[in-house]
Amino acid sequence: MLFKKLTVVCQGSETYVFPCQRWLARDEDDGAIERELIADKVLEELVRRDGSVKKKELRRQSTLSCDYIF
Repeated sequence: MLFKKLTVVCQGSETYVFPCQRWLARDEDDGAIERELIADKVLEELVRRDGSVKKKELRRQSTLSCDYIF
């Protein structure tokens, strides 16, 4: 599984979970190092005024095409 965490300073973050279940290596599986993945979950963490963190899972919105480079 791949995770991409986007952080907004002092406000919290959103973590996107991309299930892959395949190798990303030239010497494993089919040798592909590129995969088209769709976010399975979006996890939101908000920092409250008292410093505590509120966590919740957001509904997945319509699929947007984005390029991520790891």
